[in-house]
Amino acid sequence: MLSFMEGAQNRVQAAEKGYRGRLRIGLTDSLAQPRFTKLLARCREEEPFTQVKIVEMTVNEMVKALAHDQIDAGFTVHTGLSTGLIKEVVWTDRPVIAIPKNHPLLSFEKIPLREVVRHTLILCHPELCSGGYEVTHRTFREFTVPLPEIAEYVSGHEPMMMLVAAGYGIGFGLESQVTLYNHPDVIIRPVTDDVPSAATFITMLDQPPSEELSRFITRAQRVGEVVTA
Repeated sequence: MLSFMEGAQNRVQAAEKGYRGRLRIGLTDSLAQPRFTKLLARCREEEPFTQVKIVEMTVNEMVKALAHDQIDAGFTVHTGLSTGLIKEVVWTDRPVIAIPKNHPLLSFEKIPLREVVRHTLILCHPELCSGGYEVTHRTFREFTVPLPEIAEYVSGHEPMMMLVAAGYGIGFGLESQVTLYNHPDVIIRPVTDDVPSAATFITMLDQPPSEELSRFITRAQRVGEVVTA
């Protein structure tokens, strides 16, 4: 009931500001990266009378918010799905390794996973950043390579870079996210080409989307095409 009342109040406030439509978008795993920024800018340019409200949350919170009509869709890199949800790929990203200065892995131009397992890893937390955690586990599992020893779990890429710079271990993440947090004592190296790219999905209820959401998804996919071309 409280959620319903809050939604009604938000719709009234949006109408007072001149908006005719509204989208509530969940954002998980620190995905506020250049492509998402470009998407929001394009929404403002092409559909200024539709309000786009962004809510940061974990993957579990996103699933619950979709079920309780608190958001219309959510962005995640997590491949798992709950019953009643569907997902569409909006763009892909290359995995990279964050390495402290003077580290032996810097002798490689591209890092093989078999070399990564020799070193301790700074890894996304399985609950606070479950999408990044799942991407890492899936990548190593598909190559039948054991996961390295875990030095620390982190909630996102900013603390990951801090710990890598301090020499706690190496970091594994997606290029668009890791490079947002440049650190003078950390070198970013790509993994070898045999490691597949990771997809970012927009997740929603398994039902026909609203016209606003349908246009939003199409716009997101076009942004992904432009950036990855």
